[in-house]
Amino acid sequence: MINKVKCVGIVFCEACAYSLPSITYATGGTPDYVINDINGYGISLNKSGEEFANSVIKIMNEKNKLEEMKYNARKMYEQDLNWKHFGEKLEDIINSLIIKD
Repeated sequence: MINKVKCVGIVFCEACAYSLPSITYATGGTPDYVINDINGYGISLNKSGEEFANSVIKIMNEKNKLEEMKYNARKMYEQDLNWKHFGEKLEDIINSLIIKD
């Protein structure tokens, strides 16, 4: 579960909504949205395109890996990576900032 609102491309949430694994650079907030071996892979900035290709090959070659990642991606969307959850978190943050009498 993502406990903080972090800056990251909405594309990772959208990919999860469509049960698609993501392969991206592990930078900024992306490691909280793309979790290695769960719903995709985050590649270090110092790695080459070959590392991206190896991640795709790993997903395709390991028995049931693609189906597992697709399932996990959708589950992440349903639990955390959706507008309803975002709105609830934002409401909590706003309420914590409001001065109460």
